[in-house]
Amino acid sequence: MNRLADCLRSLLSRPRAHAVVIAISLLLAATSLWSGLGADDHIHRLILKQSDAIAGFERAQLDLFRFAEPQHNRALMDNGTFPWWADPEVRLGFFRPVTALTHYLDFVLWPESPFLAHLHSVIWFGTGLLGVWSLYRRLINPGWVVVLALAFYALDDARGSPISWLANRNAVVACTLSIWALVFHHRHRADGWKPGMPLGLLAFTAALGAAEGAVAIFAYLFAYTLFLERARGLRRFVHLVPYLVVVVAWRATSKALGYGVLGSGVYVDPSAEPAAFVAMTVERLPILMLAQVAAPWSEVWNATLLVLPGLEYAVALGAAVVLTTMGILLAPLWRRSPILRFWIVGAVLAAVPSCATFPADRLLSWVAIGAMPALAYLFAGLVDESWRRKEPLWRPKITMFVALGLALLHLVIAPLTFPMRARGAEAVRKMLALANDSVPKTPEISEKTVVFVNPPADPFVGFLPFIRADLGEPLVGTQRWLATGSTEVLVERLDEHTLRVRPKDGFLLSPSEQLLRSPRRPLEKNQRIELEGMTVEITEVGWDGRPAEAVMRFSRPLEDPGYIWLKWEGRQYVPFELPEIGGQVVLPKVDFFEIAYG
Repeated sequence: MNRLADCLRSLLSRPRAHAVVIAISLLLAATSLWSGLGADDHIHRLILKQSDAIAGFERAQLDLFRFAEPQHNRALMDNGTFPWWADPEVRLGFFRPVTALTHYLDFVLWPESPFLAHLHSVIWFGTGLLGVWSLYRRLINPGWVVVLALAFYALDDARGSPISWLANRNAVVACTLSIWALVFHHRHRADGWKPGMPLGLLAFTAALGAAEGAVAIFAYLFAYTLFLERARGLRRFVHLVPYLVVVVAWRATSKALGYGVLGSGVYVDPSAEPAAFVAMTVERLPILMLAQVAAPWSEVWNATLLVLPGLEYAVALGAAVVLTTMGILLAPLWRRSPILRFWIVGAVLAAVPSCATFPADRLLSWVAIGAMPALAYLFAGLVDESWRRKEPLWRPKITMFVALGLALLHLVIAPLTFPMRARGAEAVRKMLALANDSVPKTPEISEKTVVFVNPPADPFVGFLPFIRADLGEPLVGTQRWLATGSTEVLVERLDEHTLRVRPKDGFLLSPSEQLLRSPRRPLEKNQRIELEGMTVEITEVGWDGRPAEAVMRFSRPLEDPGYIWLKWEGRQYVPFELPEIGGQVVLPKVDFFEIAYG
């Protein structure tokens, strides 16, 4: 262990070690250049092209992140872009004008080159890494620990997640700008550099204009004031006031322009639903912190119900064990290092805003700013014999195990998986392409109603109109989906026009199904949803308030040639044979591993 530590110290102490780390990270990120377009990227292209192909989805050219709003939801439900269970009052709109401008630049300069658009994102990522290096070298000692913290941050495979998707560039841009805001703030407060205050405020304002996640950097500004500010008492908090003013002005502006979140089971507005946000934070915060310091990816939490019910308890237990162990091992350093307290408190508080949506590693870029120096300090302490003589650690074998685990996870496994995650959008694009290509593309499809009986998840239907409109393929006239294949689905024929649909584990099971319908705004028993050519009645509700069964009546006989019935099988849609009146069919739960890996 000592030889390994000495070798690592020697490598990281070299004069250009930080440049090598950044270069390796950029090379790993460069695999995203060939990811192409996926999912939301097609939505953005349609808006930038000012397409009116999809009724209800007309937007201003730079209004790229307004996905659902009450005045248009009914039209999107009628044409089947939204599912029948969508809340007509749901609102999903995010104020991100700075990021929208970057997409507009792509559209103007290289509209048909996803490669150059991805390169644009990688450049933003590289600029952010320079900011991280600038921050670390001013606040961390000794030098080899600076580079170790940078390596933990830059080589983490979680960095690949937002780079992969062009539509996720907002997280990259916002994080980059907010990192530099923190650098400027530190230079102003520690070095007396006068331009630091206006530059910090400008960078923070631009970061909030890139994505709402940038508010997380305020956690570090607060922690800085708490632990590193030279002034004492309440006077030290005066320097936070200008940043608070920026947050209030940003929030007021976004609300005045009609942006915000309402009625979603995936996103929650902390100011509008504080109790729900607190409950989500209690659930999601440990999962995000576990993903940051160890494994698995935080997205695993969302998939547990679909892939292996009950796994969520194992993940929660793992979070408790890992985070408690980390706390115990960091305790001696915490007591004597205000810098470490700054990093840890900043990282934990920075994770809180991310709890307003489902756990995802793309949200960890801000958390990692503080978490990675804390892990670097921990590793240094674990392998530093002189430190161990001063503060003996209990159970030396566990100490060595943790040190080796940190090195293995963050310096070996994470870099190896980084390229795969940086091309994650490509995998999603291929899955959606398989779904799209298995739906007829003949010109007459525009006169048909395609009924998807059990798509794997909402994106396998909801994105198809956007993909087809962007690629110039024939659009389905109207589309409907009865349930999703996230669970076994029973379909019973009641009469010439009517089906009873009963998913084994109920409707609205997965996060994607709850995107447009919050459990806090449930569908009630006997409630009827009237759509063009179709009526849905909720006939049974489960113990948790989710619909358990629904009766769906179509305006025409189900065998009418205007309908095309499809079910999911393997990795594509295939024709669905309707049961006879009084008959029923049970469709098995969709195998997501087969979809992803064949």
